[in-house]
Amino acid sequence: MFVSLTLTQSLQRAGIRAGARQAQAYPSQGFEQAVPARVRYGRQAALLTVKRSHGAAARRSLFTLRSAGVTEGSMAPDFTLLDQNGEAVTLSKLRGKPVVLAFYPAASSPGCTKELCAFRDDLAAFESVDAVVLGISSNTVEEQKRFSEAQGYRFRLLADVGGKVRKLYGVPNTLGVLPGRVTYVIDKEGKVVKVHNSQMDFLSHVEEAKRALAIMRS
Repeated sequence: MFVSLTLTQSLQRAGIRAGARQAQAYPSQGFEQAVPARVRYGRQAALLTVKRSHGAAARRSLFTLRSAGVTEGSMAPDFTLLDQNGEAVTLSKLRGKPVVLAFYPAASSPGCTKELCAFRDDLAAFESVDAVVLGISSNTVEEQKRFSEAQGYRFRLLADVGGKVRKLYGVPNTLGVLPGRVTYVIDKEGKVVKVHNSQMDFLSHVEEAKRALAIMRS
């Protein structure tokens, strides 16, 4: 396992899962407002435990837990979802082009805005290799549309209401509370060539996706 049993037990004792049902999204106020006080306290206690017994690598692992779902080398599960304009997008119909599928916690939250604006600002790099960028979260079509229009995104945001596709891909929650932030780079044949999981390093998703596309072309 990426995180040791001792670390997992420490997290449980620290109460990380407490109040998870109350923190269903990653709102615009950010982590401190999204998570109840006792959960924030539990997170701090867990980090202190980790600092004492597991070191920096283990602390970083709290926000980069590996998914037990879709892995590199596997075929990307097919799905159909509506985009911000209410138009259906089917993954398998995009075969013949690389796809960057970016799962993010919630529309209009600060971290997600930074991440998707980075994709927006660097979209030409993806278009130059004929890659399709798709953002995906559990927001409604209407919420995705407001998010897209507010930030001027020129790629599609998919409404995974209920999180069915998120579960299909096995995208993990962070600390049992926040929906995970994971990007999948899929090749022209539908195979996953890169899985990048980082909740807090928002800008790394763009760089890792570009790196994976460059390797595909080399």
